[in-house]
Amino acid sequence: PAYIQGPLPEEIAKFLMVYILIKKLDCKYVLNGLLIGCAVGVGFAAQESAGYAINQFTLYGDMAMHKVNLMRGITAVGGHSVWAAMYGAALVHEKKKESLKIAHVATSSVLVAFFSAFGLHFVWNFPLGVLLGSDNLEWVKYVALTIVAWCVIFKWMRKGLVQVIEIGNRMMQGKVSINCVQGVLRGNSFDIT
Repeated sequence: PAYIQGPLPEEIAKFLMVYILIKKLDCKYVLNGLLIGCAVGVGFAAQESAGYAINQFTLYGDMAMHKVNLMRGITAVGGHSVWAAMYGAALVHEKKKESLKIAHVATSSVLVAFFSAFGLHFVWNFPLGVLLGSDNLEWVKYVALTIVAWCVIFKWMRKGLVQVIEIGNRMMQGKVSINCVQGVLRGNSFDIT
């Protein structure tokens, strides 16, 4: 079934891309991982949505294409972007200042983030409304899953903001210069311990 065949390879593919980008960019801050994951998820969702739109247009015409685009646009805030952001944040959280290694993948927070994303994606794709005969139930499911996903994202955002506060505190104590902070804004990193 699609609710199994879709989520596992899609989450693995996005995870690999997030892993490669974080390793290449050597991100040191949770918010960077969150944003990289989100960007990968948005990119994936865009190409997937384009495929669905082309399919609907080919089979049923332009109104069907507009309907699928509208639905996917509305539900995008709870889908691929937040799922990939979860494990992007977790990867950077686990690697800290080290170079990203395969061993970081086997840590509990990365595994929990990945399987949370997979579980949310699985339930998202599961045809609950079809089985129970209610299209409205599908929308309730999407809203509930979006709320759950964003609760996880807010947890990671909080961890990232704690890092930002630490940098600010060190700057106020004179341990970090404004040039260093500007460097971080340009993507450079420094030791905040």
